[in-house]
Amino acid sequence: MTPAVVRNRVIRLRRAAQGDHGGQPRVLLVRAQPVWPAPEKLDVGDRPVRVVACVSPLAVLEEVTRWARDPVEHGWLVLLTDADEETLGDSVLAQVYRQRIDVIEPWLAVLEDFGATQADPRLRAPENRWVAQALLEARPPAGWPRRPGGLLSREDALAELAAVRLGLTELGLGAADLDIATLLRWTTAPGATEALRRLGDDERAGLTDYLVERTGRAGRALFTLVAAGNGERALAVGLVCDCLWPPTHRDAAHPPTPTTPTATSAAPVPAAPTVGDAAEVERAVERARVRMERYFGDVRLDDATMRAFAAAVREVVTTTPVAARPGAGRLGLDGAAGVSATLHPDDGLPALLDSAQRLLGDLDARAAGAASDILRAGFDHRLAAVAAAVGGFLTAAGAGLHHTLLAPAARDVVAAVGSLRGHLLAGVDRPEVERAAMAGRLVSWLATQPTGSLAAARPAGGPYPDLERADGPTTLAGALDAHLDDGAWADIALGHLAAGTPAPAIGTAYRDLYQVVTRRRRTVDAAFARLLALWTITGRPAGAAAPGGPGGPCSRRSSGRPTSPAPPEALVCARGPLQASV
Repeated sequence: MTPAVVRNRVIRLRRAAQGDHGGQPRVLLVRAQPVWPAPEKLDVGDRPVRVVACVSPLAVLEEVTRWARDPVEHGWLVLLTDADEETLGDSVLAQVYRQRIDVIEPWLAVLEDFGATQADPRLRAPENRWVAQALLEARPPAGWPRRPGGLLSREDALAELAAVRLGLTELGLGAADLDIATLLRWTTAPGATEALRRLGDDERAGLTDYLVERTGRAGRALFTLVAAGNGERALAVGLVCDCLWPPTHRDAAHPPTPTTPTATSAAPVPAAPTVGDAAEVERAVERARVRMERYFGDVRLDDATMRAFAAAVREVVTTTPVAARPGAGRLGLDGAAGVSATLHPDDGLPALLDSAQRLLGDLDARAAGAASDILRAGFDHRLAAVAAAVGGFLTAAGAGLHHTLLAPAARDVVAAVGSLRGHLLAGVDRPEVERAAMAGRLVSWLATQPTGSLAAARPAGGPYPDLERADGPTTLAGALDAHLDDGAWADIALGHLAAGTPAPAIGTAYRDLYQVVTRRRRTVDAAFARLLALWTITGRPAGAAAPGGPGGPCSRRSSGRPTSPAPPEALVCARGPLQASV
C-alpha cells in the first residue's frame, strides 16, 4: 500500500460523502499487508488523514476504540490489516465504513480517475504490473484527462504517464507531444534525464520500452544514451554521429570541393585544402565509431540506428535560425516564457556546436567534421573552398585566356559560395558569407571583361597581372553606361571585400582578388579619362563624324551635349564623378 493509493481512495470517499454517505463512520478498514512506509499523517486537500498499519486484530480494535472516543473533525482514519472479517468480528466492523473490509483494486482506482469503464487487457499483463501503481503515484493535482465511458488504452495510459514522469507537463507539453524532436529537446532541460533514471527499475524499463516503441530507431539510440548517463549530451553526440554516419549523399571521408576543371579550362582550379588523405580519413572515422560506443554505455548500435539518431538531431538543430522568439536560455524549452517549437541562436546554439566540436576532437575525428553542414569545421572548410576557387580563377585569368574560357573557373567560385550559403552557420556568421558572396560577384564581373584585359605584364613582386590593357567601351557614352551598369556596384563590392577581418586563408585570396579588381578598375578609369580628355579638347568623342552627331557624352543619358568644351580642371576629377555615383 502506498500514499498514492490511500490518497486516491480517500478522495473518492469524500466525493461519495457529498451524496449518499450520510452518517457512515470515517474509519476505512483496508485489506493490505500491515506495512506503512510513509508518515502516519497525510493531508488530502484540507482534510487530515491518519494511516495506521495494524499487525493484529487487537491493534485494529484498539485504533477503532480510540477513534470512537476522540474522532478528528472532518478527518479519516485508515487502518491496514491482513485479518479477515470473521476474525475481526461484528463489533469492530460495525464501527468502520460500509461495515466491511475495503479491498482497493488499483485498476479500479485508475479507471475511476480517468473516467473510463475498462482497461486495455495489455495493461493487466504481468509485464505491466507496475503501471497501475505508477499512474496512482504520478496523478496530477487536477487528475488525469477524463475519458468518460470509454476504454483506457495502453497508448493513452503510458503516454500520459510518460509526459508527467519526464516533466513535459511542467513545460506546457502533453502526451500528444511525445515525438523524437520533443524528447531530444527534453534532454537539455536541467535534471530531466536524471529524473527518469531515478524511477524504479520496472517503471523506468517499461517507460523506456514504450518510448522506444513510439520513436523508433532514433529513440532507441537516445534512451541508450540516457541509460548510460549521457542523455544531457544527446544533441552534441547526435551532431557528431551525423559526421561519422553521414547520409548516403554525403561521404564523411570526401568533403565537398570546387568543381573539377573541364577541358575548356587552361589552368586547373586548385581543390579546397584537404583534411588528409581520403583513406586515412576513412580509417579515422572507423576508429571514432568504435570510440563512440563508450558514450552509449559500451553498447554497439547498428549503422541504421545511428544514422536515424543523427538525422533526428539534424532535424532539431537545423530549425534553429527560424525560431520566432528570443532565446530562453535552454534549447527550445522554457516553462515560464512558453514553449518554442524550434531552437534559437540565443538558446545556446554556439555552445552546442562547440561541445560537438570538442567531442569530435576527443574521438580524434576532426577530419570528419569538414563535411558537416552544421559544425564550425564544415563552415571553415567551405570558406577555404571559396578561397581555393578564387585563387584558381585568378590563376586562370592571369594566363590571358579568352573570357569565355574563364566561365568554368568563375562557376567554381559561385558554386563554392553557394555551398557556403547552404551551411547552418551562414545564418549566424552573415558578414563572412556576405564577403564571400561579394567575392563571387567580383569574379563573375572579371570573367566578363574584354578578352586579354586581365593578362598584361606582371608587376614586380606581384602574384597577378597588372591589368593595364584598356579593352572596353570606345565612346564616352559607352563608358558612362558601363560604369552605371556594373562599375559602380563593383566599387561597392570592393568595399565589402575590404571590410572586417577574415580568416588568414580566405583573407589572402580576398586580398589578391581586391588587387586584381582594383587594377582593372583603374584601367577602366584611365580609359574613361582619355575619352573625356578627347571630348574636352575636340568637342566630340573619338570616332565621331561631326560635333552634333551621335556618340556625344550625353547621347544616351541626356538630351544633348554642352555647347562649349568643358574646362581643363574637369580632367582632374575624371575618377571623382564615377565614385560619387556609387
